[in-house]
Amino acid sequence: MQKVLKRIVAWIGIILLGMVIILNLMYNVELNVYESAIILKNIIWLSLIYIMFAYDIYMITKLLYHKYRAKDFNDKKSKIFKRVICIFLIFIYIIGQIMWINQRDAIPSVDQKTAYQLAVAMKNNNVNEFLDTQTTYGSKISDRIYMQCYSHQFTLSFVWSILFRLCGTEDYILIEYINAICNAITIIAIYLICTQLSKKYKVNKFQGLFTIGTFIALPLLSIFIYGDLSAIAFGYLSVYFLMKYRENRKKYNACISGVCIALAYMFRMNSLIFITAECIYLLLDLLEKTTVKETISKIVVLIVFAIIAIMPATMVKNYCVKKYNLDSSKVFPMSGYLYMGMTKGLAGQGWYKYETASKSFVDTNEANIQYRQDIKNRINEFKNNPLIMFEFYRDKITSIWAEPTCGGIYYNYSFNFLGYLDIDELDYIIYGLSPYIARYEKVLLILIFGCSILVVYQKRKDMSLDLALLLIIFIGGFLFHLLWEAKSRYILPYIIAIIPIASIEIETIFKKKKKMITNGDVKE
Repeated sequence: MQKVLKRIVAWIGIILLGMVIILNLMYNVELNVYESAIILKNIIWLSLIYIMFAYDIYMITKLLYHKYRAKDFNDKKSKIFKRVICIFLIFIYIIGQIMWINQRDAIPSVDQKTAYQLAVAMKNNNVNEFLDTQTTYGSKISDRIYMQCYSHQFTLSFVWSILFRLCGTEDYILIEYINAICNAITIIAIYLICTQLSKKYKVNKFQGLFTIGTFIALPLLSIFIYGDLSAIAFGYLSVYFLMKYRENRKKYNACISGVCIALAYMFRMNSLIFITAECIYLLLDLLEKTTVKETISKIVVLIVFAIIAIMPATMVKNYCVKKYNLDSSKVFPMSGYLYMGMTKGLAGQGWYKYETASKSFVDTNEANIQYRQDIKNRINEFKNNPLIMFEFYRDKITSIWAEPTCGGIYYNYSFNFLGYLDIDELDYIIYGLSPYIARYEKVLLILIFGCSILVVYQKRKDMSLDLALLLIIFIGGFLFHLLWEAKSRYILPYIIAIIPIASIEIETIFKKKKKMITNGDVKE
């Protein structure tokens, strides 16, 4: 049963990866200064150049990998030297980001601003005053209405308020420094995951480290004051420790994994996709033939893991809603996100649309009824004209999966608290370099998607459960944002999920059977 389910996962992954790589070769997406996704058709020769450079990177990292394996690194001195070099490179990576952060004037705006100021208010115990006197989106809505609609923000602000208390500061630059550290943690976590995969497959760790280490979207987004990068870091630490639990059956590894994903869930509610994927992973693990005692133990681990993962964020959110006298019935309805995900916004197909969201700010129940009716009308429109549906979802998938920087360049422009663009000299430099950064990132995307689809195809018949977990995370992220409100920034965690898969050595696709004669016997 487990083998059948893993094959289903493999084929779904192959289809979706194939779709993404085709769209990346056909189109390129740029974000303008208003965060609108502009879809451009790729020139054929440019697509060929992308493929060529991706192939070059693959071959170079492959040669380095085999050269590395050929050398004797088993002695004690070599191991120490290797670790020192790794620590040094991670240190340089963090310092480089900090230097970049200090050069930017990335003042938080809109959602960032609200989450940050709420954290400051929680630290100073004046949340009610803040909710009743401040406004979000300039002067459009009060922060009390905003927090009633988006009460999940409390968990992020709660964690930040603790950090502010511990560090004795309210400066938002602390969050940016934490982002830099979290990016380094993500690189370490991906390396550790590659190490786990190497116990079953031949894994090119050079390729994995090179790809994640030079994926410019991560350091570019270090100035973005939100929970994205922290959630990614703790999410992949959770994945690694869950893999370790399955390897050695040490329950403390499952507990550490649960704590890590609980923190990720506090930082970013979309981490629920990770939690779901990890629970599926544990369920698939249950299908392996074991003794009754071992099966009971696995069930207990699954239940405890789910509780640890979900309960802290749920408790913090409910506590804050009750403490600050917010109306829990005013939460932005799921139907609103689904409707935004299937209609055209100013930014792009299925992207956030203020006109849609603002209905809920006035009357949530009435807005929910309207969203449901709008969804029905949109479905009927798709039924009556399948071409419209095809073009819509083609453009939506393209706008989020073919934007190579995941919003990294866009978020590096300087914004004031009202969200208006404030140009400085560094902005002109970024603007001038942005095409080259985007093209390099496009090469990496082609490399990641191209290698991963070949690996999954080759391993489809006997895919390890660890590999399946990474693929499930990618599939979950893809399907979720196919239906939900979308942005190119949102799919960053799921691109990272397939980097370890892409790092598995690709064997010859078309193998020829060779006959060998040994002691008079013919073997194939």
